[in-house]
Amino acid sequence: MKRKIGVDAIVLIVVLLAFAGVSLQIAGRDAGGDETGQPLRSTLSPKSGGWKAAYRLLEKSGIPTSRFEKPPREWPDTAAVMVCGQELFAFAGDAYWTAEQAADAMEWVDRGGTLIMLTAENNAITDIVGVSPDVHKNKGKDLTLAQPVPYLDGVSDLRFPGEERFLKLGKDATVLFADDKPGVVVVKRGKGRVMLVASAAVIDNKTLLEGDNARFLVQTVSAYLDPKRKGGVLWDEYHQGSQDKRSLWSAIGQPGQFAVLQLTVLIGLVCLAASTRFGLPRPAPPGDRVSSEYVASLADLYRRARASDAALEGVYLSFWRDLCRATGMPVTSTADEVALRAAASLGDVYGANASERRAKRETKLLRLLQECETKIEAGAKKLPESELLSLARSIEDMRKELQLGRDERKD
Repeated sequence: MKRKIGVDAIVLIVVLLAFAGVSLQIAGRDAGGDETGQPLRSTLSPKSGGWKAAYRLLEKSGIPTSRFEKPPREWPDTAAVMVCGQELFAFAGDAYWTAEQAADAMEWVDRGGTLIMLTAENNAITDIVGVSPDVHKNKGKDLTLAQPVPYLDGVSDLRFPGEERFLKLGKDATVLFADDKPGVVVVKRGKGRVMLVASAAVIDNKTLLEGDNARFLVQTVSAYLDPKRKGGVLWDEYHQGSQDKRSLWSAIGQPGQFAVLQLTVLIGLVCLAASTRFGLPRPAPPGDRVSSEYVASLADLYRRARASDAALEGVYLSFWRDLCRATGMPVTSTADEVALRAAASLGDVYGANASERRAKRETKLLRLLQECETKIEAGAKKLPESELLSLARSIEDMRKELQLGRDERKD
């Protein structure tokens, strides 16, 4: 007979497979940006369309360079240059330039920053600046310097791998490189400027070493560095999909994420094990019994049996044995002898009128002993519950007065 796989085993297998899949997904993230689906314009990508070579070139040239993963409203005024590029892949949400983000970027430029935007398509930045890149007839051409520029000394040709050019320019745009149409323009805004390049591939890993592209990048960035802005050059990774969400999940990093996943799986397995019954059901063990429960049961038994004399006898005999033991007299002694010895030796009676108070105690104790013996001999019919409670309370008061402890030993 074939053995069927139980539901518990199936659930466990599914949980383990899900855990393995999520773990592989996290482990598959490569800081180099090599994986499929990551934006190739990232400075972390070594692929042909990435900007890793350009980023490392500025580092090797001694230019302060870092990546920035926050929206334009958080661009720091300490940075002199911000390099932005067209997204190579389409991203939903914040990866696209919005009008609000473009306005924030222009405010940063107005305060003295330099924005280098490399894009072959219109976006919110090109709309504000008033330029429009579009497809032109020339493709893979070398653009020449349109006018002398001191900081571009030694840069004669700029390799343009695409066929996009600026077919529309605003009145404030200055052309730097062109063939039939401009490919690089600069627009002054406030205290800063915006440089627009009609191809994001001009400085990518594949094209950077062609023509004077590398020299163009280094000399342009160096010229726009401001000694008052010590932040150097920032590369906009926010619009390449590497966005700092400031979430706890991203803050704990891969080790923390693995730990959370493992803890989640462990909790799931514990819950599964706790909800599964092994073997036949067993009744719950009885709770602990307390002494007060015995006393209450015994009192209820005396009450139902109307045996008030037996109840009084039990309380009285316990008191009598403790009293005889405390005075050192046998239980066969008379009440007069025990009362006399107890009044003289038990309890604290000092100072003036001590003998008189001992005599009163002796009389009180003797009367209590005789009354209890009389009621017990008379039987239950002669002992109402009210008198039983009164005598029991008197015995307890006398115990306290004589400082008489209870002997818990069984006779």
